[in-house]
Amino acid sequence: MLGDIENGTRRNNENCGMTPRVFEHLFLRIQKEKEIRRDEKLSFTCKCSFLEIYNEQILDLLNPNATNLQLREDAKRGMHVENLTEHEVSNAREALQQLIEGAANRKVASTNMNRASSRSHSVFTCLIESKWESQGIKHHRFSHLNLVDLAGSERQKSSGAEGERLKEASNINKSLSTLGHVITSLIAVSNKKSQHVPYRDSKLTFLLQDSLGGNSKTTIIANISPSSCCAAETLSTLKFAQRAKHIRNNAIINEDASGDVLSMRLEIQHLKKELSRLQGQSGFTNNGFVCESPSAFKWDQANGTFSPLMFDKRATQRRDYDITLAAAFRREQEKEAKLKAAIAAKQIAEELATQRSEEVRSFRMRLRFREDRIKRLEQVASGKLSAEAHLLQEKEDLMKEIEALRNQLERNPEITRFAMENLQLKEEIRRLQSFVDEGELERMHQQINVLEHQLLEALDWKLMNEKDPVNKDLSLFGEEAGDEKNEFLLVQ
Repeated sequence: MLGDIENGTRRNNENCGMTPRVFEHLFLRIQKEKEIRRDEKLSFTCKCSFLEIYNEQILDLLNPNATNLQLREDAKRGMHVENLTEHEVSNAREALQQLIEGAANRKVASTNMNRASSRSHSVFTCLIESKWESQGIKHHRFSHLNLVDLAGSERQKSSGAEGERLKEASNINKSLSTLGHVITSLIAVSNKKSQHVPYRDSKLTFLLQDSLGGNSKTTIIANISPSSCCAAETLSTLKFAQRAKHIRNNAIINEDASGDVLSMRLEIQHLKKELSRLQGQSGFTNNGFVCESPSAFKWDQANGTFSPLMFDKRATQRRDYDITLAAAFRREQEKEAKLKAAIAAKQIAEELATQRSEEVRSFRMRLRFREDRIKRLEQVASGKLSAEAHLLQEKEDLMKEIEALRNQLERNPEITRFAMENLQLKEEIRRLQSFVDEGELERMHQQINVLEHQLLEALDWKLMNEKDPVNKDLSLFGEEAGDEKNEFLLVQ
């Protein structure tokens, strides 16, 4: 991971390790992105920290006085080390300088296997953030790059470790063993099996839980020795790497966007102005009357009767457009909420199906135990099997059956089904609550009152015209206007 870091990056030194090469590639990529997206005001920041896990204690390599640091987990920063030193760097040379400074403080010692053996795991972390602006929306993208140097597993017989070296080796092997158990559990989770992942069993796995089974892409480099005396460690390491390849993580980009609401408001204002302009182009003043307000008009005795609904048409249509636009936004929000609820219900249904499969498998296992028990009883009766061996095997089978029953109890499908029903009820309550909180009921009553008022006006006008035989066959606009008026009345 480090290699020869004293002589700089790959440009100056071919023997440098992975970490300096990553720095060089990272900042070269950042420079290219800045040049390509210059119009978007793209900016990058990179903060580095360097720690080691020595005897299950976290030490700050950039500040040797900070010892026994604590791991913390919160919603904003995720998993992080409290009071860990961070330095902002702007190029590969500055990052390499931090690496050299921290590596000088790392715990190393001599053993029979290695002249400068690492006695701790080290983690060099880069927090990379980028910000840019596009179409009035500000974007913020961030990522953690963890460069981990694991201490190798070792056997006491081969390394000759004693005293403090033996204690260090014990802690190294324990954390690597926990890492192996975590990977085994993550494989089971990738295969849709419900299993606890023991992240908290060691500081290493607890710190790197997002890198192992979270929103990340992870590469593991397994170093092995060609020496025949290391055959056991080589085989163990290769099996470890083979298991790790079966983990499946679905990584997505960490990106936040702000300014969406402001952009939508500006778009709504633009649409309203365009709507007003089109309505203004279709306005009318014709045939002896002028519309002064939705309820005021001037009468032309020579041209007969007219409907008051014709004067309310523009104002009503504009109000209807506004209501329709607001309702469209509400429906869109409701669709998003329903989609999230459907996704959650789908996940619970998949868990329920998985639990059903586990239950069937458990029943088959118990059936096999019973069949084996019957066969052993027949062998005991015929004298082919001793009673002591039968009892020992019976005890072992009963323990396995108890374990299967315990697992079945913990993954009871009824609990998952109740959780699904609870989720559906919560979604229904949320929908009804939003219906009340957003004033939807009041808006519906208001619209009904307006429609009732317009209907009463239309009926009064119709009654007035039916009682006036002189103006019965006259129309202000002729047949076309009458058809338009009747059609608008029908729509209302």
